[in-house]
Amino acid sequence: MPHLEPTYLRYIYDGLDKGSIHPENAAELPEGLIGLYEEAFDECQPVHKRQQLLERFAIWALLKKEVSAQFVAEVLNQPEAEIQEFIAAYSAWFNSPESGKYQLYHERLKVYLLQKLSEGEVHVLHEKLISRLEQAIEEQKADEFEWYGLEFLGVHYAVQFQIAGDQSIIERIKKLTTKSFFDRQISFSGYYKWTTSFYHESLAALEICDDKLKYAYYYQLCKLYLEEEAKVEQIIREIEYFPIDIIVESIDNLGSESLFEKQRQFTAFFNAIFNLMEVKSLDLDKLKSLNSRLENCFNLLFSESEVFI
Repeated sequence: MPHLEPTYLRYIYDGLDKGSIHPENAAELPEGLIGLYEEAFDECQPVHKRQQLLERFAIWALLKKEVSAQFVAEVLNQPEAEIQEFIAAYSAWFNSPESGKYQLYHERLKVYLLQKLSEGEVHVLHEKLISRLEQAIEEQKADEFEWYGLEFLGVHYAVQFQIAGDQSIIERIKKLTTKSFFDRQISFSGYYKWTTSFYHESLAALEICDDKLKYAYYYQLCKLYLEEEAKVEQIIREIEYFPIDIIVESIDNLGSESLFEKQRQFTAFFNAIFNLMEVKSLDLDKLKSLNSRLENCFNLLFSESEVFI
């Protein structure tokens, strides 16, 4: 039996449940996942309606996490009530991991939707999002826009640069890299991951710049890694005073994507167990949790063939 997309199955289930699809009439079923998507963009629709629908879908395709209807309404300069109606009409296309916030159901759907717009249209739409996030960073209201911008603005800068080679992005990155911005990133997240991610994304866009600027960013990134490790080391030194969730979260935030990050995690979990064993009042539940995470980290690390090179 061919692999069926979850979105397609969900559409069929909802259709059968609501009576819009009848089990005896196969002709009512869209032809696979692409048929499902194409059905939403009927060429008979007025051009402005079809374009509006595409923009509403495409902005969600550009977003990196779930957001509220109000967030999208403000970026698009459209009434929030209309965005809520749009979400309700295409509820099978969305997930809601957090109450009142939504994200597109499938990564393939994001790719499909962005391909429906020209490169120039995507650039314009993305610029609306970036400009609103920059405004939020400047205003410092600690609202949904600033929280999102602190975590993902660096990613959006890099994507925008890749889409159109927009040279102004370089100056905007440099303007944003202030102590105030990084302090708020660390304060809001409690860790360094948002800041190290911003530097990584910025460096990807800064490849065309002079070496002096790139080296300055690499230097700052190294400083952040050292500060991050110092914070984790302090928790490990005083391990008996911290609950297990704080210990694990601090080590998890060292990252696990690159080989370097996996090695850091493995070393931190190992040291945490070693220090815990030295404590007189040994917490066995805490020890079991850390040992389980160490085993997972070990398997992840040594599944990489490059470790043995």
